[in-house]
Amino acid sequence: MVIDFHTHCYPDFLVERAISKLLDSFSYYGIAPETDGTYRGLKEREKEFGVDKTVVLHIATAPKQHQNVNHFAKEIDNGIDTLSFGSVHPDGEDALNWLCRIKESGLQGVKFHPDFQKFEVDDKKYFPIYERIRDLGLCCIFHAGWDPVSAHYSRATPDKLKRVYDQFPGLKLILAHMGGMKHWDEVEDILVGKGIPFDTSQLPEMPKEQALRIIQKNGAENMLFASDCPWGNAKQVIDLIDSFPLSSKEKDLVYYQNAQRLLKWKEN
Repeated sequence: MVIDFHTHCYPDFLVERAISKLLDSFSYYGIAPETDGTYRGLKEREKEFGVDKTVVLHIATAPKQHQNVNHFAKEIDNGIDTLSFGSVHPDGEDALNWLCRIKESGLQGVKFHPDFQKFEVDDKKYFPIYERIRDLGLCCIFHAGWDPVSAHYSRATPDKLKRVYDQFPGLKLILAHMGGMKHWDEVEDILVGKGIPFDTSQLPEMPKEQALRIIQKNGAENMLFASDCPWGNAKQVIDLIDSFPLSSKEKDLVYYQNAQRLLKWKEN
């Protein structure tokens, strides 16, 4: 089984505008979408890639989006082959209340993207947000490291994320992009071996030797298979992980067992 812990799609009425806007930033770096951006397109393409179940991550880029983003997240969350994470904008006056509503709706986590949402991940003004997430028992996944939308400044660097981790023991923190996109030397120095789950999205973008080293040092029990589809190709990530000298037990942890444990998602 393969569970892809990091994917994206958009409501049909918004998809064309969303993909076009993202391509304004991404195309310069040679990044092209693998799907048409719809939920149906995501599921069809992931099946072709060999993915059995998907976790879809959503981002509220403004407080006014709380209602629509979390409604769509719940709409496609079927508990069978798709789970969704909700999102809040941390500067929203109603963010704490929306976290409670996300929990009550049955969604199991929230996604933050500090560059899209334009906030410093370790700013103390956001600590009540992390505290509420921890108290609710929700997973908290951060975009970590570099992103094309903010190519010259990263708001979620390994040192900043480590401060959040240290401040909130018990927070179910997950870091995308192997702990920090294009900041992997710092990831090795600061984050590896702390017991923080990393997802493998954009794994093919990093040096293969370093990728294997991070997986081994962080522990297969702290790795989550992920592709970042439509901005990444799950088949490429599968082929790369299959090429690593990991045991079948370790690969099962990465491909699906860790996700099942975090999300209470049983085989069916």
